[in-house]
Amino acid sequence: MIGFLHHTFRRGFSSLLLAFCLLVLPIISSGPVMAAHDLDAHHVLILHTHQPGQSWSESITAAMERTLNQSTAVLNIHVENLDARRYTEPSYLELLRSDLRNCTLKGHPFDLVLLSDRNALAFALAHRQELLNNSPIVFSGIRGIDTAAVTELDRVTGIAEDLAYRETLDLALKLHPDTNRVVFVGQPHSEADRANDRTLRQIVANYPDLIQFDFWDNQPLEVIANQLNGLSRGTLVFINGSLPDKGGHMVHFPTDIRYLRKACRVPMYSFRDHYLNHGIVGGKLTSAVYQGQLAAQLALRILDGEDPDAIPVVSTGTNAWMFDDRQLERFAIDADLLPEECTIINQPTPPYTLSKRQLWVILGVMAFFTLDLLFVLYQRRKAEQALKESIAQFQRLLNSAAEGIYGLGMDGKCSFLNPAALRMLGYAEETNLVGRDLHVLIHHTRADGTPYAAEDCKICHAYQQSSRIHLEDEVFWRKDGSSFPVEYWSYPLVKGNQTVGAVVSFLDISERREAEDRLKEANRELDAFVYTASHDLRTPLSVISGYADLLREECSDRLTPAADEYLETIEKHGVKMAGLIDDLLALAKAGNIEPPKQPVDTNAILADVRRDFETQIRQGGVRLDIQPLPQVMVPETLVAEIFENLIGNALRYAANVGGTIEIGGERRDGTVRFHVCDHGPGIPAEEAARVFEVFYRGSTGKQILGSGVGLATVQKIARLYGGQAWVEKTPGGGATFLVEIQDQHPDA
Repeated sequence: MIGFLHHTFRRGFSSLLLAFCLLVLPIISSGPVMAAHDLDAHHVLILHTHQPGQSWSESITAAMERTLNQSTAVLNIHVENLDARRYTEPSYLELLRSDLRNCTLKGHPFDLVLLSDRNALAFALAHRQELLNNSPIVFSGIRGIDTAAVTELDRVTGIAEDLAYRETLDLALKLHPDTNRVVFVGQPHSEADRANDRTLRQIVANYPDLIQFDFWDNQPLEVIANQLNGLSRGTLVFINGSLPDKGGHMVHFPTDIRYLRKACRVPMYSFRDHYLNHGIVGGKLTSAVYQGQLAAQLALRILDGEDPDAIPVVSTGTNAWMFDDRQLERFAIDADLLPEECTIINQPTPPYTLSKRQLWVILGVMAFFTLDLLFVLYQRRKAEQALKESIAQFQRLLNSAAEGIYGLGMDGKCSFLNPAALRMLGYAEETNLVGRDLHVLIHHTRADGTPYAAEDCKICHAYQQSSRIHLEDEVFWRKDGSSFPVEYWSYPLVKGNQTVGAVVSFLDISERREAEDRLKEANRELDAFVYTASHDLRTPLSVISGYADLLREECSDRLTPAADEYLETIEKHGVKMAGLIDDLLALAKAGNIEPPKQPVDTNAILADVRRDFETQIRQGGVRLDIQPLPQVMVPETLVAEIFENLIGNALRYAANVGGTIEIGGERRDGTVRFHVCDHGPGIPAEEAARVFEVFYRGSTGKQILGSGVGLATVQKIARLYGGQAWVEKTPGGGATFLVEIQDQHPDA
């Protein structure tokens, strides 16, 4: 079967190649003569081992192009992907060589070749004279390369990849001092991998015998995932390569890490940055960005006239400390223990801040409301500052051990507590509480006044179920009978392999709650103001548009061409302003609609929305692929807002290329997720986090009609229901928008 597939691939690819050459080469050969300035340009080829879209190669390409474009010289950059990891047959490589020689690279006298990974270097050296004009070569992303051997090659230099095994392992053990076992997951499937594996084994051999090191490198992914699920506290996992599935086929990134992440409940680390943001805590990671940046810097030196043979191979400075804030929080890792020069991704940003550009746009639109708007923004800024000061105060309390701390035995009785706990609970002496059941004394009743049974107590679950607990929606009770809201952490106390109790730390969060209430009130006032301002703008806008229409009707035969152009500009901006007002009203009203008493039919709502877009769908040659959607306890108008904005966005950006827009949704317990997937130009990675900001249009949206408010409205609706909206890259090109909400209804 595999042989048949390979034969079919080769035969199909050859036919396509022949058709391409017959149809396209005559057009190319009969085209205009190259412009004079192109003759002075440097032609640079970027050559990758992996297939297009592979995250490591894409990151290196972006870094290379970004660095090269900083040069004042004229550069023509050409990118090729060999896809030599998935297709290794000699016949494929020969067909690829023929394609590059006769079609893709024909007529391109390259001045320099930038490449990544070992296969690309081997291919370039083998066909350097035939395909690459015997150009200088700068490589990157190659582990274990013999730098001495590189010096023997003519005009070849580059960036060697050096994995930071010891540094990452040392830091992980420092962050998790209770570690007694380390598991390395990954199968070496190349000579470089095997050399690195030997280096890693030599390194761990020098660690104390108190730590057990295991290498899981000879079992399929499914078996290892099952073993990961059974790992206990005190174990660390390091991802050190890909794994085969039960059929013996290698499972590559990102499929492998997604599979492992679902199964693993203990901290995971790695040595490569493409696993970051996919479930690992972090480490000193070899960076595709640094590799591409350094390689491109060497390329610019060579293009400026420097001798490649005089440039040594760079083997240091390609790794960087990088961590994921979500994983740091998940495993309660103190960020103060991280190296000073480190990057932390996924740090939360408050949804209520306004950039200067957004602020000036709002002020420009509603200039005569400036004083009122500044007053509201001033209140909001005060609330933000109060919240920041409150958080800083609690952080100082934690750092100085000013939080309340007490211990529990397996019988639920207090074994110790600190002075801060005594003070917050209103007791004078430690003897008043030690040896007594603390649940009965301080945790007996919920915030709403209903009894809190001991068997339901989450604090007790720490030693009853050996689980870690963190809550901030309960209250403790003082000696005088009053209560106060708390945030608490409850961790099992382990002696050897046996749980002997729990340690609880807690904070009084009364001030934080008050600050949050003030902030919510400021946000409500801001929403009310935006709604009122937008509503009141309709009257003067209607007058302007109406008189513009009358002027065209009554005086069209007397208008000069210039006057007619001025009138058209007034009408155009009147329509744009009306759309902006509608979007601002929708944004303001999103939080002021009563929830329904019964689940709403999202499929019927989507059908109505689709009818509204029928003309655009037909004109754009787009097909909508709609999957059944779950019902939700969300107002119909808000559900319609979500799909109107996401589908309208997809049609504006993707309709010009035709194709399919996929719409669907699913429910997982109390969480509902909708998605709208297009195959348009997509969104640059550096802009993905900003597309939900008010008035942000991005680099691809500046020439497309829109107000920049729609996606911000979708994000606001999602957050009103305890969720969020975000965008991901569609496989093959395009953007996939996802909206997740927390939703419970009787049929869920």
